[in-house]
Amino acid sequence: IRDAYVQADIDTNVFDRELTGNIGVRMVHTTQNSPGLQDVGNGEGIPITDGVGYTDSDFLPVNPGQSYTKYLPSLTLNYRLTRSAQLRFAVAKVMSRPPIDLLKSGTASWITGDQYNLYAGTNPLLDPMYATQYDLALEHYFAHSTGVVGLDLFYKHIDSFVQTITYYNFDFASAGIQVPVDPATGQPYLNGQYQTAYNNTQGGYVRGLELQFQKADFLPGIWSGLGVSADYAYTQSDVEVPSNLGGFPQEQALPGLSKQVADAAIFFDYRKFDTRLAANYRSAFVSASQVSFNFQTVYFAPETVLDYQASYNFTSYLSGLFQVLNITDQPTRTYFGNPTETS
Repeated sequence: IRDAYVQADIDTNVFDRELTGNIGVRMVHTTQNSPGLQDVGNGEGIPITDGVGYTDSDFLPVNPGQSYTKYLPSLTLNYRLTRSAQLRFAVAKVMSRPPIDLLKSGTASWITGDQYNLYAGTNPLLDPMYATQYDLALEHYFAHSTGVVGLDLFYKHIDSFVQTITYYNFDFASAGIQVPVDPATGQPYLNGQYQTAYNNTQGGYVRGLELQFQKADFLPGIWSGLGVSADYAYTQSDVEVPSNLGGFPQEQALPGLSKQVADAAIFFDYRKFDTRLAANYRSAFVSASQVSFNFQTVYFAPETVLDYQASYNFTSYLSGLFQVLNITDQPTRTYFGNPTETS
């Protein structure tokens, strides 16, 4: 991976208010390939000897991959409304490479009748996933850096997603994949299934809002170290990823996305001692596939987790930390099949 960027800073006044930010573009050049083995069977590969001396001629070495260069522009603006309030705006083209385990090569094969079939579930030719994202935030800072209250609106359009798919009657020859010869006919086997990963799944939007609040130093004396914080985010998405894992077709939501996420904390700092009690909540979400008896789509139920920690600095070089995670022993509940909890 090689990248480079150019950026110009913005520092001016608009309607007698300070406007700062930057505009730029990043160039990203990527070369990816993955050496592996393709199972062609019937001794039509090349002799390969393993570490204990066994030789097999059913495999061919392959090294598929690709190179690409992408340009990602971005703009960030900060508009100071008052001495304590500002309006932020950002827009950017972004990319995310597929999970590296989906980029590996190597395939397994099987024969059904007179058809040749390949299974990989991975693809070294996968392109990145691209999105255009917008953020608009209004922030008010309390005096003497004692806290902040803010509202953030966000919108992201995702072009496509990676999905595992099965092609039927796949043209292996056009894809440069060697099809072995059927000993019964002396001709290559007919085209069968090809199970692989691809990222042409239709994308969609992710949009929502986030509220944040933090305040400290609002009480006198020793209690000046007492503070509170809270965050809440609500997200909507029209993304529906088709899946037939688990034995029946279903439209699942964007993996890992909860409609509602919230956290709140109360903390106290006094000289060498500090302590914090925090609660974290997220609503139901769907995960990527997991293995049970076979690959299935997994749904996670809502959960609230309560954590506590305290620390003390004995000297400049020695400190102690006490921490309890998940005080209430909240279980993580998962289930298969159609979702029944969507809050």
